[in-house]
Amino acid sequence: MEDSQYVLIIGHMRSYSSLLAHILGSHPMVSGYVELQLDYAKTSDLIRLKRRAMALAGKAPYYLDKLVSGWHSASREVVANRRVKTIFLVRRPRSTLASIQKLASYEDVPWYSDPAEVASHYLRRLEVIRKLAGWAAPNGFCFIRAEEFVERPDPCLRTVQAFLGLKEPFSLDYKTGELTGKPGHGDPSVLIRSGRIQKPSALAEPHIELDPDLLRQCEEAYRMTCLHVESLLTSQTLD
Repeated sequence: MEDSQYVLIIGHMRSYSSLLAHILGSHPMVSGYVELQLDYAKTSDLIRLKRRAMALAGKAPYYLDKLVSGWHSASREVVANRRVKTIFLVRRPRSTLASIQKLASYEDVPWYSDPAEVASHYLRRLEVIRKLAGWAAPNGFCFIRAEEFVERPDPCLRTVQAFLGLKEPFSLDYKTGELTGKPGHGDPSVLIRSGRIQKPSALAEPHIELDPDLLRQCEEAYRMTCLHVESLLTSQTLD
């Protein structure tokens, strides 16, 4: 009988999901540390996650993947499965949009340089997060604001530790692997290869001019998403 458990980090590009995945994947109870480029339409698709994670990082009680790009998705059937632990991760729009545009210096992807397309990605991903949080709510989920994770990682990681029911805490130092920093599998910058959370000042993005209307739209979507997801968490606590 299949008794493995799974961790899905669901967010958007440049939400520090690679950092979170590496920290979680360095725990002895978790296998996997990068985006595996898989779709999860059915519960049986989780077997592919297990096989891919095992090939990269070995066997463990939990197998991890992250969905942030928008090219891969998870269905209600998967997100609501009792063996799937979902962690939602969001970052404020101004720094996110600037960081995505900066990706153009690492990867030859034309839309990274188009502010309207970048904002569209961000808005679509927030919509997905709101929807999937509703699907995951009956079994519970974890919600992290990216800035809080980077600036005050210890309380965030304690929350994840409790959510996953792990006895051993997470370390701020993490292991890197053969796919660390590889385009298509997460953060391609040199910072992810450092093996430790960097201070926010070291992670600051360059100033990039953003259309005020687009930025306001993204800020409202961010606010609405946080309120919605946190209200679902409050309902779980009351239940």
